Formats: sequence, structure tokens, C-alpha cells
Amino acid sequence: PDMALLCAVGDGLRTDPALSVRLLASLEGFPLRMVSQAASRRNLTVVLNERDLPRAMTRLHDQWFVAPAGGPRDPMSVSA
Repeated sequence: PDMALLCAVGDGLRTDPALSVRLLASLEGFPLRMVSQAASRRNLTVVLNERDLPRAMTRLHDQWFVAPAGGPRDPMSVSA
């Protein structure tokens, strides 16, 4: 199958391992072929089926950047 790379980048990934865990938990249900963290630890890259990429990106965006009712969401917060 055609594969795609999805990369999340942020300084918080370097200092808080819980962010990597949260990011991967956000992708539950998607068959990931590979997970890689760069030597700088500022980004986390996953390889997944290309057909899953739009849904995976939407899910990550919704869980990290869409504000819940009642206020803005801090994208670096580890609470869901």
C-alpha cells in the first residue's frame, strides 16, 4: 500500500515524554508501520497508510488544537 509520513514537531516533545505518549494515543486505531523520534527529540514521525492520513491529521488537530467548550486549549498541555 501507499504509505505517508506524519510528523509532529514541538519543543515540548524534547522535555516531556508524556507528550509523545499522548500523541501516539491520539492515533489509536490507525495501523502505524513505524514510529521514529529524531535525535533532537523535537519531532515524532509515524508512517501510516496514505488513505488514513487525512483522518489521522484531523484527529491530531482536534485533540491538540481545537478548544473545548469553555476556553482555549493549551496545545502543550498533557491532559486530554
